[in-house]
Amino acid sequence: MKAIKDYILIHIEKKSDDTFQIGEHTLYLYNGLLNFEDGSYNPNDRTRIFGTVAAVPDNLSHDYMNYSEFQLKDVQMDVQVGDKAYFYYIVLNDDNVVFMDGKMYLRVRYDSVICVVRDSLVIPIAGHVLTTPKKKVETVLLHSVEKDQELTAVVMHIPSPYIDQELGFDVGNTICYKRNSDFVNTIEGVKYFTMKIEDILAVIV
Repeated sequence: MKAIKDYILIHIEKKSDDTFQIGEHTLYLYNGLLNFEDGSYNPNDRTRIFGTVAAVPDNLSHDYMNYSEFQLKDVQMDVQVGDKAYFYYIVLNDDNVVFMDGKMYLRVRYDSVICVVRDSLVIPIAGHVLTTPKKKVETVLLHSVEKDQELTAVVMHIPSPYIDQELGFDVGNTICYKRNSDFVNTIEGVKYFTMKIEDILAVIV
């Protein structure tokens, strides 16, 4: 099996989980429809955004990455066959699905891979940075309440730098980032704020 330029092939067992939990209630899928609905769920929460890498491209092109000033060729080729890959849920549509030898594969552009997991190590891909929100304590009605600190986060997992570039930050650093540049992903059961290298504005010391 061979991947075409800029794309990797990911083997996925299924597109979504058959059941998911909302509080004390378990919802089931039947013929593609929910048997219970109360308006409190997000359908993307049950979408599977991971699979096993089956093929990687030989090289990356000069095409610009989505929402980035960098090109695909600026990215280190860190994905390997056999990795568990996490990707954007938006790529999980029928146009990108292909069946071969009775197995289902997803065609994913390299910069739509968020990270891979190899030997229990989380490795961000294509300039993605995994962070957790920086917390602050506020007093509300004489009680201390912990809240997320806006546009501030702690770096948890870092990618390889873009080729001929330096990161300028490391795991454990507190950073500030551009507004609306972060999105939430659950990786190996942990919820992260995900952003790109170029969205990080400064390291707070």
